[in-house]
Amino acid sequence: MLCLACYLPDAYAGSFDSALSIINAGIQSSEDGPFVSPSFRFMPGDELHGTFQIAGFATKVSGQQVKSISLNYSATVEDGSGKPFAEPVMGTVETELSNEDKSWTPKRRVAFTLPSFLAAGKGHLRIEVKDAIGSTAATQTLPFSIGGVSVTPSDSVSVQHLEFLRGENDREALGLPAYSPGDPVFARFEIVNFKTEGQNAYHVVYDLLVLRPDGKPFIQQPNAAELTGDGFYPAQVLPGNLQLTTSKSSPKGTYPINLTVHDLVAKATYQVKSAFTLE
Repeated sequence: MLCLACYLPDAYAGSFDSALSIINAGIQSSEDGPFVSPSFRFMPGDELHGTFQIAGFATKVSGQQVKSISLNYSATVEDGSGKPFAEPVMGTVETELSNEDKSWTPKRRVAFTLPSFLAAGKGHLRIEVKDAIGSTAATQTLPFSIGGVSVTPSDSVSVQHLEFLRGENDREALGLPAYSPGDPVFARFEIVNFKTEGQNAYHVVYDLLVLRPDGKPFIQQPNAAELTGDGFYPAQVLPGNLQLTTSKSSPKGTYPINLTVHDLVAKATYQVKSAFTLE
């Protein structure tokens, strides 16, 4: 059972017999919101909030029965391997307490923004507290889940989930990528397993070649898109998209697509083939 006593009757807290502890700790999706359930999934780019209280700390008398406390804390959001998603939040609690404050426990709030190009997986919020007067420390780890894109690991850059859409903002992919002449053609995909360097910098480009039903080029776009950036945490997923324009006179039939991705950091290339039809 945790003791929440916060002061000592004597001048120095060395005889304080309660263990420093982190209590009432939890993860929230908004500031001061309810703690999330185990099934809740944060999405890439979401804000993650945490709340905790500190109990069992030592105090030192100074003056007329005024007790002082000196606490340091840090909070870090990390992936499953312990790599931080963002810079830690650090702070101190240094104040004076009266006898009426003997059951007081300081409460702290922290907030983080998860990386935007994050794969689905597990993470945790790690809270550490140190008591400078009592020379004690406490740690608590709170797990959470991350939704979004699941990545199949490989040794080199790859493309996954290439799918066609009826509209640019559609959520559901077409089961059969069939369009009518004159329709726009939309597709999306994810680039994964690319390498980073330096400050987690990535540099990826992709080329697009679409053939007509007779095998002649319909669209040929070297460097159709260039994706580059860096960040505190290495990007894991880069979204890609294609938008093609057909005309009423475009011949009906199957249009093969060759998508070639170049990881310029690793000097590696990956090609994926697909197709749509005009009917």
